[in-house]
Amino acid sequence: MKKLGLILLVIILSTTFTTFIILSKSNDGNVSKHKQSKTHETISASFDHSKIQLKKKHSYPVVFVHGWTGTEGSFRSMLNRLTSVYEGPERALLIYVKPSGELIVHGKITDQRIPLIQVVFQNNKGSLDNQTKWLESTMQWLKQKQHIQTIDLVTHSFGGKTATYFLETTSKSRNDYPYVHKFVPIAAPFSWRDGPQDDSKLTVDQMKKTSVLYPKRDQLPHDLDVLAIGGEINKTEAGDGTVKLKSAFLGRYIFTHQKYQEKTVTGRMAQHSKLHENPKVDALIADFLWGIK
Repeated sequence: MKKLGLILLVIILSTTFTTFIILSKSNDGNVSKHKQSKTHETISASFDHSKIQLKKKHSYPVVFVHGWTGTEGSFRSMLNRLTSVYEGPERALLIYVKPSGELIVHGKITDQRIPLIQVVFQNNKGSLDNQTKWLESTMQWLKQKQHIQTIDLVTHSFGGKTATYFLETTSKSRNDYPYVHKFVPIAAPFSWRDGPQDDSKLTVDQMKKTSVLYPKRDQLPHDLDVLAIGGEINKTEAGDGTVKLKSAFLGRYIFTHQKYQEKTVTGRMAQHSKLHENPKVDALIADFLWGIK
């Protein structure tokens, strides 16, 4: 009887142990499948298939210049969107320009396919002459120290006027700076002087007469390709709430020898300070610079 009892005990223990092994394997199998699923999801997430492929094999570094009272935050969101949505653009340099013209540079140009370069004036309410000199210092450094031969240029608000004046006043020393291939002035107040002004009552002819850009238009490079973007919230006359459309599109009388086009963005996100936060503007820039529809 003792021997029979011992045999039965062994059988029971063996059965229990076998059951435990089977259950353990079953549980491990479930955990393993769960882990594989998670790993697969993580891998899928690590490859951003939403990035839009660039059609052009070669693109140039893009320099971004903010507007009146602008800061590093002015173009930050746009740069982040461009790098996340499109295959090619990558943030490379953040350049602070002191009132003395001295540059404080963060970042490095390495092997980025399309380096994005952001320029920030420490005095963001400087006169047109001063901001133009600061932009000259930056461009000269890009050419001499970074050996950048050609760039595209994207600006917001007063930065568009500064960039235009830079292109006009450096016509005789153009070899000292990178060649500007394409230029995108977003809501540029071409009729302003050295800061914001109410030009709503000015006619186009009056804007021409008071503009510092219009008389020098013949000094602009003739092979420049320009896309002017203006905002229209509700009424055409109101423009983007800060810059009227007739001011933003005064470029049609300034860029008379260039390839020039205009695009109007409408709606709530067409407000002046929201234009560089607007994905529609991103799409216009991507189409113009990189041929992406």
